[in-house]
Amino acid sequence: MNRLSPAAALLVCFAAPAFAEDAAAAHERDLRKFLVAEHEKLAQACLEKGLLEEAVGEFRSILAADPGNETAERMLSDRGRLWVTDWPRETHEAYLEYRDLRKILNYEASERFLALGSEKKTSGNPSGAKAAWLRALDYDADYAEARALLGQAKADGAGWVPKADAEKRARGLLPYGGKWLPAAEVKARRAKWADAWEVK
Repeated sequence: MNRLSPAAALLVCFAAPAFAEDAAAAHERDLRKFLVAEHEKLAQACLEKGLLEEAVGEFRSILAADPGNETAERMLSDRGRLWVTDWPRETHEAYLEYRDLRKILNYEASERFLALGSEKKTSGNPSGAKAAWLRALDYDADYAEARALLGQAKADGAGWVPKADAEKRARGLLPYGGKWLPAAEVKARRAKWADAWEVK
């Protein structure tokens, strides 16, 4: 069995985090290129089919992925306020096609940001991981895996909340006045608000 010398083992220990960070940086560059290319395709298709508002949204997404992108900045600065005055059937069909294509991109982008976040976490960059998982939510606000990694859980009637808050809600507690109280008590206290506004 081949064993590393102590000096070589030490070198590997220091090189591993640097390698992981380099891999995460390369992954991030590839993801940025992917997003810019895909948003540009959708933007051009929108312009060709008269979906101007959607095109503006795509150019804004390009800037979110690549701040300072000259094409996106130029396209956004060249356009004044948009007024949609007509929505014929052909435009609606084009919009439905665009919406389906955007759903595909949203899925792909959110998956890639999730993977990037995991890679950043492995490389010892927790703040970078959090930023990547938050970007995944820009593409899919209901992405359960990213929400869980961010310490959130879904609670009935409240949407996504911190996991600790979701657990309290599951036990029948609700926030009121900076405290967590039984739901029945909160309901009774809130009922008094309506009584205060009732004119008899």
